[in-house]
Amino acid sequence: MSRLFGSIRQNGYVVKDINTALDHWTKMLGIGPFYKIDKIPLSSYRYRGEESPVELAVALGFSGGIQFELIQQLNDAPSPYLDFVRDHGFGLQHISSWSEHYDRDLRTVVAAGISVIVEGKVINGPRFCYFDTGIIGGTMMEMADFTPEFAARAAKMERVACEWDGREPVRPYVSLLQAS
Repeated sequence: MSRLFGSIRQNGYVVKDINTALDHWTKMLGIGPFYKIDKIPLSSYRYRGEESPVELAVALGFSGGIQFELIQQLNDAPSPYLDFVRDHGFGLQHISSWSEHYDRDLRTVVAAGISVIVEGKVINGPRFCYFDTGIIGGTMMEMADFTPEFAARAAKMERVACEWDGREPVRPYVSLLQAS
């Protein structure tokens, strides 16, 4: 466990085509089901201090207690995803911790000298930030606000993944919002 970030809860992969990636992850790797958002509703997204109108398709699934996020950027707005693809190709762009004390933990990381390069908020979802990993290059660190709503959705995804029989490998994210 990281002293600054806590446990790693998610691996985020930038993919060229989300549907092709979903087919590979579910059929070839047997991970799923994934919950897909065709265009994630962001209320804000700042990259390197500037607003960026980034548009993303995202799919979320669990395996072994780790959430896997597949990310396809749909436009050419400035982002760490396009930077990653330019510099490294497609692949593991970030690892993420989920903080129950987001503001406090964010202050702790910044006080340790690590710069925030992305600040964002999902409509009816968590705040999140990415930290500058320029000194090591490649994979970035993300921290997300582990709100009770986020926790409930993640727990439901993880529970469904444990019981998954291979049917319905890709599901709409809104199905998580329905009663279980």
